[in-house]
Formats: sequence, C-alpha cells, structure tokens
Amino acid sequence: MPGTDTITIYRGEDAALDFGLTGGETITGWAISFSVRGAAGVLIHKTTSSGIAITANGPTPAAAYVVTLADTDTDGLVPGVYLYDSHRTDAGSERVLAIGSFVVKDVARDVS
Repeated sequence: MPGTDTITIYRGEDAALDFGLTGGETITGWAISFSVRGAAGVLIHKTTSSGIAITANGPTPAAAYVVTLADTDTDGLVPGVYLYDSHRTDAGSERVLAIGSFVVKDVARDVS
C-alpha cells in the first residue's frame, strides 16, 4: 500500500521532498519518478535521472529518496490543490510508492 500524505509548498520556492520506505527493500536499480498533475495534465515530472536522488538503499537503514524541486518548477503554478504520485519501476515490477495532495500556496512577492 502506498504512503498517503499532503505536501504543502509555496509558489516559487525551492523544496526538497523526503520519502522513506518501510518494507525492508533494497532500492538499488529502481527507476523512481514523481509527478504533479492538475486539470491540464502533468505539471511537474522528476525522475532518478533528473531531480530524484536515492539517499539510502535499505534495508537497514530504511530505503529513502529525495525529490528536488527548483523555484522554476512551481513559480508558474496557480495556487491550489493538485495531485501527486511517486512510483517505481524495476525488473518485473511497477508500483506506486506515495500518493496524495500537492498544495501550492501563494506568496506576496512576484515570482513570475
């Protein structure tokens, strides 16, 4: 079962989103992706080759990865609630790792 959580960020900020896995799995060789979707389709997409770093391979310590968002990834988003998911693909398996709401809040400064 994937982890479910709400991620809240401010429009136009850099963010590092930490994800931990609890199954005692070794994630070496996994291709991990992260996507944010709105009514217009996918707005942000990161992969292990661009924006996702595996920070612990598990099983001890638990496997973990971080998704890095640049300010330019979010400065054009309209404040509101979007959906996100993160999933893995490796030899013979594809699975959702995390899913939930991606909340973008506005800021007073001009970020465009």
